[in-house]
Amino acid sequence: MRLLGGELLWQQSQNGSTGIPLRELGWNHTTLHWRSHHSDWTYLQLLLPQPEGPCLHALRQRWGDSLLWHIEAVRNQGAPRLACLPLLRWQGAEALERLIADCRELGAFLFNPHVITVEDGGLGVVDADQVAAKALYDPKGLLNPGKLRGWLER
Repeated sequence: MRLLGGELLWQQSQNGSTGIPLRELGWNHTTLHWRSHHSDWTYLQLLLPQPEGPCLHALRQRWGDSLLWHIEAVRNQGAPRLACLPLLRWQGAEALERLIADCRELGAFLFNPHVITVEDGGLGVVDADQVAAKALYDPKGLLNPGKLRGWLER
């Protein structure tokens, strides 16, 4: 890490902890844990439409046990919303594309982790705020190189 100009500012021992550390219950960790034991599953990232119930019900009807749900409360432009990471039993690229189409048809805003750049995952355009945040927190562009098209095009 130091060879690339990084500096470790704080680290806490993970030994001696009782139970599951809080970070393991946060965004995406539960899906990553599931996938580490079930390699035949993948996931998507969604911001659910409001009201959320009809979208969740329709997806449950269409996909049944092929979908598992990790749902979290988030703030989107200051308003409380539900976001989720549905786990999908892998049935091929066509099934993944059908699920993506179903989610969009039902009004969910989708972030697809199966693409290279953030913009291609769902945003669709370069977000100047994201580029500015990366410049502030990762000025040398060491973290996730190539993932933010706006960083590469600046």
